Formats: sequence, C-alpha cells, structure tokens
Amino acid sequence: MKILILNTIIFNNNGMAFVIRDYYEAMDKTGMEIDFLTTKEPSDEFKRWFKENNLKYFVVNKSNPIKYVLQLKKIAKAGNYDLVHIHGNSANMAFELLGCKLGGIKRRLTHVHNTTTDHP
Repeated sequence: MKILILNTIIFNNNGMAFVIRDYYEAMDKTGMEIDFLTTKEPSDEFKRWFKENNLKYFVVNKSNPIKYVLQLKKIAKAGNYDLVHIHGNSANMAFELLGCKLGGIKRRLTHVHNTTTDHP
C-alpha cells in the first residue's frame, strides 16, 4: 500500500508535526510505502528525521490555491497513492481533498487537530 501523509502546515516543533511523527514511529509499516508532503520547508530537526528514516517528502507552496491544487494533483497522480492522510486545522483541507481526488487517490482521510478555527 502506498500512502501520502500530508501536513497542511510546517514540519517543525509543533503539536501536529509531533503527532504525525509519533504515529509514523508507532505503526507497523509492513507492506507500506509512505511519503510526506508539507506546505513549507521542514525544520532542520525534521529534515534529519526524514533522512534518518529514508523518507521522501515534498514541499508544495500553498500561497496560490489553484496552483496548489494542481501541484497536489500532479504529485498524487505521479505517486500512484492508495491513500492520503491529511492533517490540518480547518475546513481549508478541502483544497487538499480536491487535489488528491483529482490526482486519483481514492481513499482520503482528514484529521483535524484543533477544537476551534477561523475557517469553519
């Protein structure tokens, strides 16, 4: 199974990044190929973690929503992923869902990491 884990914010010293990392480290990855995607360049700590674990990651700029969706579509299609697990804080994850759907990922999960948002 090929999986894309998508972090809608930066991989640095924040709760969402640590949850994603902790899930990855705790799970049985037998038979899985897992890649990561984020919207900003990861911190040096996370770059080391990706490298130490031989993990591929993509950085996609989110400043232009149309370009962002099209970049997600391109990565999803090229990666031929079975599933995407999207981590975010608001209903803006619809952009990630759309890009991944257009890219052919049939199973799309969202994981909201907060209790309030400016973008419900």
